[in-house]
Amino acid sequence: MHKSTLHSIMLLRQFPYQLAQLVTYLPYTYLADTYIHTKMSVAQHVHHLADAHMTIYIHCRLIYTENQPPLKPYDEVAWLQCTDSSSIDITTSLAILHGTHARMADFFHTLSYSDWERAGNHPVNGYITLHDQLHALIAHGETHLKQITTQINDLSLQSVIDK
Repeated sequence: MHKSTLHSIMLLRQFPYQLAQLVTYLPYTYLADTYIHTKMSVAQHVHHLADAHMTIYIHCRLIYTENQPPLKPYDEVAWLQCTDSSSIDITTSLAILHGTHARMADFFHTLSYSDWERAGNHPVNGYITLHDQLHALIAHGETHLKQITTQINDLSLQSVIDK
């Protein structure tokens, strides 16, 4: 396996720990307040990450076990409106991310060279390989870590201004 792929798998495995370190001890208001730029609360970011990464993992398993399977997208906005996505309790979503990322890292680590080029057909993004999926997961996680960090910093600054 290429060194950069091993590094990517390591990043994938570390992501839930980075997220948990960032959000676990946040005050209730930080988890609950909707941020003007993303229109999501920190808790909704966490729930969305669990939804998105579970979906990508299912897509990866379909790609691996079927010949160019269709990959169904989901309505992210509608999913955020589900009751479980509006909860401030992020415990289960963090647990889902820990388990899903551990399984994905193990899954990706066992792929052969030819497996990485297996693809599924997404109606919006076209053909997506397992290699593409790994990099999409890492980019998606990093994007949300940056958004959450910015949101926390802005809320911290606002609380200082309000005093």
